Amino acid sequence: MHFQRDEDLFKESTMTFGEHLEELRACLFKALIGLVIGVAFGLLVGESVVRFIQRPLQQALTNYYKETAKDEWKKKNAGLEAEGHGIVHAPADVEGLIEQDDLLPEDVWIEVDELAGQLAADEPGLAASLYQRRNPPGHPLSKLGPTQIIASDLVDASALCREVVSAGKSAQGETAPTPARRIWNLLSAAQQSAWSALAAAPKLSDDQRQELATALDGVIHGGELYDQSYFAAVDLRPEAKQLLQRRDYLSGAEEARLGRVLLESAFPQQIAPSHPALLKLSFWRPTEKAPVMRPVTLNAQEAFMIYMKASIVTGIVLSSPWVFYQLWSFVAAGLYPHEKRYIHIFLPFSLALFLAGASLAFFFVFEPVLTFLFSFNRRLNIDPTPRISEWLSFVLMLPLGFGISFQLPLVMLFAERIGVISVETYLSKWRIAIFAIFVIAAVLTPADPWSMVLMAIPLTFLYYIGVLLCKHMPRGRSPFDEPA
Repeated sequence: MHFQRDEDLFKESTMTFGEHLEELRACLFKALIGLVIGVAFGLLVGESVVRFIQRPLQQALTNYYKETAKDEWKKKNAGLEAEGHGIVHAPADVEGLIEQDDLLPEDVWIEVDELAGQLAADEPGLAASLYQRRNPPGHPLSKLGPTQIIASDLVDASALCREVVSAGKSAQGETAPTPARRIWNLLSAAQQSAWSALAAAPKLSDDQRQELATALDGVIHGGELYDQSYFAAVDLRPEAKQLLQRRDYLSGAEEARLGRVLLESAFPQQIAPSHPALLKLSFWRPTEKAPVMRPVTLNAQEAFMIYMKASIVTGIVLSSPWVFYQLWSFVAAGLYPHEKRYIHIFLPFSLALFLAGASLAFFFVFEPVLTFLFSFNRRLNIDPTPRISEWLSFVLMLPLGFGISFQLPLVMLFAERIGVISVETYLSKWRIAIFAIFVIAAVLTPADPWSMVLMAIPLTFLYYIGVLLCKHMPRGRSPFDEPA
């Protein structure tokens, strides 16, 4: 092959060094103006962008907590059935609330006093109907806290014993009814005799303290402790007042709880108060409003930096076609006419492939990858608390890797056109090429198999598309080729 010397071929590409610098300055200035405009627009929509990029994460978190909630309810129902209490809700009902109504359960502890008082004050009819129905064992409203008296509850067992015995041995007509007298009246003759002996002891042993506790436990579970005349002068705890207001509807457990609270009110120095009677109730709230669905920040400025970073990235993405056009315009100014034609073809295809790869990652890859990663949280019983800055880095890295890797057909076409690799080599070395694709996918994606596979599979198809382009895309005639 010999080259034809035709000065006209270089006419459009002949530029001095100074003209090249001037062209570069003009293109860079135009690209910078476009970038500034893009970033300014990004600042206007930065908040919406931050919310938008959280959607895959929120969807994965939604799936995680929904499955976790189903598992927790299954375990809860299995435990109640094993104890012979029956189930609180049927599994189908729970799945309907979670999937169809898009709700998540949240366990909350509340005080019985507050619940009872609020019901009695605001919904007396509802309060009465609840207690008339006699909630079955295992129902949250039947769990009213500890009712049993044990030895450790008796702060001053000796003083309590002496007070009860003293009230019992006083002439009934000479003393006003007191809680101590009421306890004495409810003790059996054998217990009264034993308490009298204990009252004379200088110090009670652990067994003697337990003996007193057992007797008191029988008193409060007997259901006859309360008598208005005996407790008229006692400053009753609020819980006791609320239970007394609906005394006609109390269950056996509630009667015992009333007796315990009455003794705590009458003997505050001798009997340690039990912890507030708490109920563990499940509240259902819309999934999107659950606190666990929100990514977190770890410092004050992190949210602002996320907003700025998202705005800048948005500006870069929006202005990228214009910036690329200006850069290619500078390059094209020094190219031959037949080379400019390739640039005009390659540039839009390159942009389209990049956007296709980034879109595939954002809309189709994020969810299965996050679901796979969160599955280990469920196995290890570790709830995820995503940090928004780490998530943004993940959002930027994965689509960027997909967008770059999707340039494969154009890279193959370029290598074939300049004579580096032939079509026959592409076809004969396909095994090595696919292995290289999986290696590249592992490098460009996070350390999980799902994202690697989801990148490698479309790249494998793009590899064969690149072969077809090299084989069937018509070649442009080079000005250096010999004339036919």
